[in-house]
This record gives sequence, structure tokens and C-alpha cells, in this order.
Amino acid sequence: MVASLHYAEPWDIEREVTALLLNQLANYAQARAEYAEAEPLFQRSLAILEKALGPDHPNTATVRSSYVALLQEMGRKAEADAVQALRRRAKRLIAWICRKS
Repeated sequence: MVASLHYAEPWDIEREVTALLLNQLANYAQARAEYAEAEPLFQRSLAILEKALGPDHPNTATVRSSYVALLQEMGRKAEADAVQALRRRAKRLIAWICRKS
């Protein structure tokens, strides 16, 4: 499955599907306590979804929450807080820009 995802990304085949598959692989790795494998999968999934669907989309929010949970499980609370803070800051910026338009 990982090999399939490797080939799907460069061709831009169903970006959202690819991202959600990456998220499922990350969840599986996390459940097996394979944190070093899970983290880059969550990061890639989140990057794809933020670009394809935007930061407020429910799928993006779900992956972000999973990634934050992984960071917390790994004892990296400061990084988890930073991921959440970036999201809140981006949301405030978008709201500010919309008010100015």
C-alpha cells in the first residue's frame, strides 16, 4: 500500500484519497507504537489536505487532531501546542482578511 501511495502522489491522483490513506497508515503505525513511521505520514497527509481542502475542512481537522494526539503520546506537548496554535493563528488571519475585503 505504501508503494501505491508513493506512485499516486506525483501523478496527483485523488489527492484527498491519498491523504486519507496516509492518515490511515499513520493511525496504524501509531497503534503499533511505531511513532517514527507515523509522524511523517501524518505530516504529509496534513500538508496535502491543507492544500487541497483548506485548513478548516473537517478531514483536515481530523488529521490535525490525530497528529496532535501522536505528538502528545510521544511526550512532545510543546510541539502539539504549537501545531494547534498555528491553526488558531491562521484562522484569525483568514477572518481578518475577510473583514478587510
